[in-house]
Amino acid sequence: MRRSQIIRGALFATVIFILWRGFALTTERSTPAASDGLTEPAERAKFIRDAFIHGWRGYRKHAYPHDMLKPLSNKVLDDRSGWGCTTVDGLTAAILLDVPEAVDTALDHISTINWDKTTSPNVGIFGTTIRYLGAMLSAYDLLSTTHKHLLGKDSSIQLDQLLKQAETLANKLSPSFVTPKGINTNFLNATDGNTASLYGINDITAISGLVLEWTRLSDLTGNKSYGDLAAKSMEPLLDPLPNNPSLYPGLLPKHLDIDTGIFNTSDIGGWSHAGGGMYEMLLKLSVYDPKRFGSYQRKWTIAAESTIKYLASHPRGRPDLTFLADFKDQQLLYQQDHSGMFAAASFILGGMVTGEKRFLNFGLDVVNTYVEMYSATVTGIGPESVGWIPATCDTDEETRKEACEVPAAYGDQEKSGFVKRAGFWATNTKYLLRPEVLESLYYAYRATGDAKYRDMSWQIIRNVVKWTKAGSAYAELEDVNARMKVRGTDGRRDWMNSYMLTEVFMYAYIIHLEDTPWQLHGDGKYDWIFSTQAHPLKVAAQS
Repeated sequence: MRRSQIIRGALFATVIFILWRGFALTTERSTPAASDGLTEPAERAKFIRDAFIHGWRGYRKHAYPHDMLKPLSNKVLDDRSGWGCTTVDGLTAAILLDVPEAVDTALDHISTINWDKTTSPNVGIFGTTIRYLGAMLSAYDLLSTTHKHLLGKDSSIQLDQLLKQAETLANKLSPSFVTPKGINTNFLNATDGNTASLYGINDITAISGLVLEWTRLSDLTGNKSYGDLAAKSMEPLLDPLPNNPSLYPGLLPKHLDIDTGIFNTSDIGGWSHAGGGMYEMLLKLSVYDPKRFGSYQRKWTIAAESTIKYLASHPRGRPDLTFLADFKDQQLLYQQDHSGMFAAASFILGGMVTGEKRFLNFGLDVVNTYVEMYSATVTGIGPESVGWIPATCDTDEETRKEACEVPAAYGDQEKSGFVKRAGFWATNTKYLLRPEVLESLYYAYRATGDAKYRDMSWQIIRNVVKWTKAGSAYAELEDVNARMKVRGTDGRRDWMNSYMLTEVFMYAYIIHLEDTPWQLHGDGKYDWIFSTQAHPLKVAAQS
């Protein structure tokens, strides 16, 4: 009798524990209470705007006027020359989200920046262009047209300051183009004006990624030299040496020699970090000004066709997923990183611009893959990079043993059943506050008008806010597949990059807005184009 009572008691306790544990896990994985039941676009937009303001005020209180906030320790980081990167880069988002306090702070700050004073002598040319120069030009375009209400009494002075500071910064960076072929370097020594490039090379994204902003500056100031410098730097990418430097037409290795302009044919290539930005800009430049850059559209088309034919890859057991492989020499590398997941947006935009549905449909397939990648994890957020076994391993098209097995380093993900269920494994489990999937969902919605893409974006931003909100703002995650406490510090990284405010919240917000002049339109009329850092610029024909 006593033994049976003990057994019954133990069973009861076990059941209670299981129920409690299940409740705890369900509570941890549930969506934030503040966003429950929000179905209307205006309600969702307000939630996102409030989340932006929380992050911005955390930065303003603890880190302004420094570059970055470390939200867990409330310390600062000046890794972008100390010019107030989050303040400046976040200005466009503050304008579009209609946050006057952030707009006023940024405009006041920009007028005081001394580009000759830096926290580090080496200034990154590409990063400075897309974060600082692009933001100021975009703010000028928006505040002089669609958002005049956000300017103060001295509106003309504020606008003049934006353009003056943009021009002063470009003058500061211009020596980076003084190389034998006119190819811009990676870095410029702000103290002595000398150029520097790691190993004497630069990547195709850091070269092509300057042309839109520097051309826009020329068009606004009437000084043709800025655009000419960037166009000259771009030439070796348009007519590469050696001819056909990769096996795949239109697709280039990532790096070339700055002095000779010759590509390293054994280098890695594809849409991942430092590679895909070139293809993005070929298309966007053709939209910005078809007269000057119309031939770029054909080059994008060739690269896009090669991507579909050679790099598109379905994981084993998941034919519904489409990732984009990298390549090296004559072999495919079945890997993709988050920073290259704007690729879906590029294909969607390409379908809109060319009128070819095959590009649009391919882009939609790819963005659906990214959404599936997010939904496969514990947090509902995608990892920094993934790998997969291609379905071609089962058809003998891919015969390399190393390509058809899960690497030992990720064996735990295979043993747990995650790889079989998800179709991929995380090669880097971190979430670094990346915006590219939200960006691609914005393009998907604007191209199709299908509300499901709004819903997908909404689910992702809810999860991002839920799990990254920590300390005084938002923090990176160590492992998107780890269980952690909401608003806790465990499992978080003490870092909030400027693009959390600039891009993550911006794309998540504007997808819920109705038509506005600066939005992407699906009718073939393009008045504005978004830069690679999500700063909308007026196209040349509308200037």
